[in-house]
Amino acid sequence: MTESRRSLRFTITVWVTTLTALGLIATGVVTAIVGTSAIRIRIDESLAREIGEFRELASRHDGSDVEGLLRQAMEENVPDEHETFIGFLPDVTLVPAEGASTLADDAAFRRHVLGHTDPAYSSYTVAEVGEVRLAIMPVDGVDEHGQPERVHFVVAYFVAKELSEMQEVVWVYVATGLLALIVVAAAAWLISSAVLAPLRALRDTSNRISGSDISERIAVTGSDEVAQLTTTVNSMLDRLQEALDSQRNMLDDVGHELRTPITVLRGHLELLDSADPAEVAATRSLALDEVDRMSGLVGDLITLAKYRRPDFLTCHRVNLADIVTDVIDRAQVVASGHTFTAGVLNDTWVLADRHRLVQAVMQLIDNAVAVSCAESRISIGCDRIGATARIWVRDAGPGIRPADRDRIFERNTRATSAYEGTGLGLAIVSAIATAHRGRAYVAESDATGTTMMIELPALAETGVAHAGAARRG
Repeated sequence: MTESRRSLRFTITVWVTTLTALGLIATGVVTAIVGTSAIRIRIDESLAREIGEFRELASRHDGSDVEGLLRQAMEENVPDEHETFIGFLPDVTLVPAEGASTLADDAAFRRHVLGHTDPAYSSYTVAEVGEVRLAIMPVDGVDEHGQPERVHFVVAYFVAKELSEMQEVVWVYVATGLLALIVVAAAAWLISSAVLAPLRALRDTSNRISGSDISERIAVTGSDEVAQLTTTVNSMLDRLQEALDSQRNMLDDVGHELRTPITVLRGHLELLDSADPAEVAATRSLALDEVDRMSGLVGDLITLAKYRRPDFLTCHRVNLADIVTDVIDRAQVVASGHTFTAGVLNDTWVLADRHRLVQAVMQLIDNAVAVSCAESRISIGCDRIGATARIWVRDAGPGIRPADRDRIFERNTRATSAYEGTGLGLAIVSAIATAHRGRAYVAESDATGTTMMIELPALAETGVAHAGAARRG
């Protein structure tokens, strides 16, 4: 794990440094090319300007004593730095006072210049000074004796010397670039460490999480991609925690709830006298009852284990008034001896799983029947308050103590010994309400009865209240 972290940090640093180096190199190359090109353009412009001044001077000359013309041009014009003038006569070479002997004494250079009969620009390379850019201007005239004579006025620019200044700039750029690369590499190393810190925290948290305890979460800082990843991992841990809790609860419930019917079955089977037909029949009937009870327990446990899963609900638009009517019809069949009253019913629409909602309300009715005396009245109704849809069941039982009103929706909890159920019914009601983004609670309770309420988010449509009717089961 440590090697992986270091490798990632090293990779980021290498990539940042490499890209920075490539950028610096590309900038340096382009700058050198553009700078060299600008220097050469400036050299040619300087040569053209000097030749232009010579032409102007020659235009004022009458053509006699061309040697004097060359001397005058070399005396009156001041060459730029790294620039010099040379005058070639048939037998004499004229150079400025500071001299240009390197070129003037070069026989090959002299032949190169005298070979031009027309004005021209050219380049010449000398071993000692490198490249020299030339502007050659032939002039035809007469000498001081009146004899025809051709002379050459040459402006020579030492390109290598001019470029050497550019090279100095390049070396300064290289040194600065290397220093910048060191700074960038150090910054990339430090910044990558800070950026990867949440990932290291994620790794460390993952290492600390055990198979039995995944309660720890990673602190989320900022809103970047790493923060989003951290949030996603925390959400995944939440889902794993819920799954683990659900698994633990289911195992606890299985051990708690199935132990009794299994013990009953085992006891009767051990004491069974197979030779007594009446005892066999009675034991058979009891065994079937216990199997039915265990089947119901398993169904309840599965419901509690699945209620947080995304496929637990299949939601559609549902009218709670239709739910109330439906459950009253069902209750009349399964609970004889009680009167079921449909209270005030509003056409209250919710987005819900009709099957699960009927299951929850029937569980409330089953609970109400269990705690209410025979011939008692049980009321079911629904309405809407603001954005909340409500459906309730009111029994005629002895009421629930305030201390028990919250915990009765927990697993394996009963508020009264009058009800001999599994202790999972109200937990299932709460689970179904929670899955619908709602809640189940005790709305009111006194000695005359208890109202169990389910609240759900309501949709926009609500209708007119309908008067309820009493129905006897």
